[in-house]
Amino acid sequence: MPSLTHNTGRLVFYLLFIAYIIIGCGRKETSEVKKTKDEEILVRLGEEVITIDDFKEEFAMLPSSYRKDVNFQKGQFLESLINKRLLLQEAERKKLENSENVKKLFKKIKEEIIIQELIDREVSSKAGVTDSEIENYYQQNQMKYVEPAKIRACHILIDSEPMAKKILDDLKSGCDFAELAKEYSLDIPTKDKGGDLGYFSKGTFLAEFESACDKLNIGEISEVIKTELGYHIIKVLDKKAAEPKKIEEARDDIKNELLLDKEISLYDNLLQGLRKNQNISINEKLLESINLSQID
Repeated sequence: MPSLTHNTGRLVFYLLFIAYIIIGCGRKETSEVKKTKDEEILVRLGEEVITIDDFKEEFAMLPSSYRKDVNFQKGQFLESLINKRLLLQEAERKKLENSENVKKLFKKIKEEIIIQELIDREVSSKAGVTDSEIENYYQQNQMKYVEPAKIRACHILIDSEPMAKKILDDLKSGCDFAELAKEYSLDIPTKDKGGDLGYFSKGTFLAEFESACDKLNIGEISEVIKTELGYHIIKVLDKKAAEPKKIEEARDDIKNELLLDKEISLYDNLLQGLRKNQNISINEKLLESINLSQID
């Protein structure tokens, strides 16, 4: 159920991280160290070792967005594994796994995992969307999935109005827009492309800039337009009217929307069914007496 995952995700992540540090995922016990071949050992830490398999398992647990960077910093990643083992050894030496705080955290971890497993079984695994449902929804709601109107334009950005007017005069005399953009424009990302901004929809650029584009026909060049960035000369290259997306373009969005609706419905039904089987009473007076600002 996405809404529940959203509300509890940070707590679950924190709790699992604590458990990960204390337990030490993939850790070798002393009895296993003797069975490890020397060529498989990356690091020895007293009676413990970090093997190549440990390294790979820890790496596989990283989010995919981090893996590319770690691949080029393998030494630093290994240092982080060594630090984790050292912290684990010290935590065990102090018998922190027996502390009340750690026990409470483990209890919370267990509760969150069990709840998530229930939701996976009763909600996520039962929520599915068929192709026919997607197609029917698309036919009934095409206007929800519209490709907005777009304009393709190029511009020359100058920080001086007199200079901008001179360039405009050159354009009116027949000079090439792209060449002048390459020579004079201060917009570094676009100047080497002749000032081409590509296609953009409303709300992408400053209001004054977009208003000027709206008034131009394809192929027309604007007067000097002032914005907070400087002085622009704009040429509109193309305009595309708003149009409904094809079903292939909207399929993923529709599927996600329908899937979310089904998950919400299944989740609500699950809770309603559970509530019917319980006699729930709330002490409103006691609830009102709770001062959240005093809770650490």
